[in-house]
Amino acid sequence: MMTSRTIHAQLGSQVSALHQFALATNNAAACFHSKPSNNNVVDTDTQEGKSKTRKFHTLNTQTKYQLCFLRHGQSTWNRDNRFIGWTDTPLTDDGVLEARVAGQMLSRSGMKFDEVHTSLLRRCIRTTNLVLMEMGQEYIPVFKNWRLNERHYGDLVGMNKKEVVKAHGQEQVKKWRRSWNEPPPPMNDDHAFHPALDPRYRDVSLFVCSFI
Repeated sequence: MMTSRTIHAQLGSQVSALHQFALATNNAAACFHSKPSNNNVVDTDTQEGKSKTRKFHTLNTQTKYQLCFLRHGQSTWNRDNRFIGWTDTPLTDDGVLEARVAGQMLSRSGMKFDEVHTSLLRRCIRTTNLVLMEMGQEYIPVFKNWRLNERHYGDLVGMNKKEVVKAHGQEQVKKWRRSWNEPPPPMNDDHAFHPALDPRYRDVSLFVCSFI
């Protein structure tokens, strides 16, 4: 998620809302934000003279800020159709290409960003870095937070999605993937990919693990 530094404090208090977005979309995501500036407009000649219009298309007419939500590129477990959750799977070559193409599209749009918010997952961080490189905006701040991680899939993590559907049925798996009220089966403490084993979650593992 890319966002303006001028409203960083405000967004900081809304991380849980961004976390809900990541859960609702079932993906770890990056969000890019821009505030209105001359970088986002272009002079257009008209009969009445020059006017300033955005070079990119937006349905946003209610606020002067622009948010751009971007999904990470394909990762190895996306390719293998496995439940990922918080497992730190890297981008595939196709995923790298997808991120670069996304950056090129954003660059052509003329939009300039002020900052980025993303998760602690490398597939998202690398996607963000590749996009910023294509846009020539590596200099803007990037804020990372575990609350923007993908939905955690508990004991399903690492399993093949088709095999899980065969074992439990499509409707049950859909509830585990999309429901707010019915989480996936809890992860066993000895699971190879338990977040308590990951040092990046040392400050949140006790809280997180009680819900996984």
